[in-house]
Amino acid sequence: MTSHITQVMNHYKGKVYAWDVVNEAFADGGSVGSLRSSVFTQKLGNGFIEEAFRAARAADPNVKLCYNDYNTDKYSWRSGDTPLLFDGNFNKKQAYTAVLDALNAATPNTSPSPNTSPSPNTSPSPNTSPSPRTSPSVTPSPVTGACSATIETTNSWPGGFQSTVTVRAGSSAVNGWTVKWTWPGGQTISSLWSGEQSVSGSSVTVRNAPYNGSIAAGSSTTFGFTANGSAATPSVTCTSP
Repeated sequence: MTSHITQVMNHYKGKVYAWDVVNEAFADGGSVGSLRSSVFTQKLGNGFIEEAFRAARAADPNVKLCYNDYNTDKYSWRSGDTPLLFDGNFNKKQAYTAVLDALNAATPNTSPSPNTSPSPNTSPSPNTSPSPRTSPSVTPSPVTGACSATIETTNSWPGGFQSTVTVRAGSSAVNGWTVKWTWPGGQTISSLWSGEQSVSGSSVTVRNAPYNGSIAAGSSTTFGFTANGSAATPSVTCTSP
């Protein structure tokens, strides 16, 4: 409660003339003069009104602080009940002025408690920067012929998978390549890119596309595909015309 009062009043400090700090805190009917049961009385006790006004005065020492209740309004729809701060003829009781004077003249202790100086912070020892970790470079297997090929599964899901095939030239440039493999378990290609495929049973042949047939010596190109069945990485061969 005090945190809410402090934050809201600090936000509008100097911008408003008066604050309705507490509203309709007293019970009506036969219990007039007693605080109504609320979350404030249940959690904070009967002193929450004073606590609220003290927090409000601390947040803004110059603003007008007010208490609002329908039982103090002559023209209220509940004007037949016994007023709190007025007599039966709706004249202000002595308590009316006394309450407002007491609330608006309250001078809460706003002096901050002495702050204990924090102990000096020992400068941390300089952090030695770790030597950079270099990812181990993967050295491809030596190409013994005109070209070589390797197949790698890059993704898989129930009933299918995706693979990438890397075609690498040997010590001499190649101009056109052909990769072949045989599926071990009835897999079938559903789509293929960066190559032109032909299939005979479980045997697959993929030739270069028009744009990736030329590979410089020691360089590589790739093609990929998605397939049906269990993921597999069969042995592949590569030849160049």
